[in-house]
Amino acid sequence: MLAVGFFLSLFVYVNTEEKVIRAKTHVISVKFSDAFRSVARNKYFWIISLAGWLGFLESSFGNIIGWMYNYQHACTAAEYSVITMISGNASF
Repeated sequence: MLAVGFFLSLFVYVNTEEKVIRAKTHVISVKFSDAFRSVARNKYFWIISLAGWLGFLESSFGNIIGWMYNYQHACTAAEYSVITMISGNASF
């Protein structure tokens, strides 16, 4: 399956051609302020960015709690399981 998939994707990649037809005199110029304004108004950009930050914070919290349990022995196994259950349900 791996070999067939590899050769199939190689065949598709080699035989794919993308063509964009435009005049040589056509130059796209976008001002930085216009680009910044359009990004600032893009709600999907902000939703995806905030979701990424929330995922980062959740995983870092889990790592810190795990380190505290494993290396500092800050809590018992039962307390650690309750903490991870509560944080996991809050993340869910």
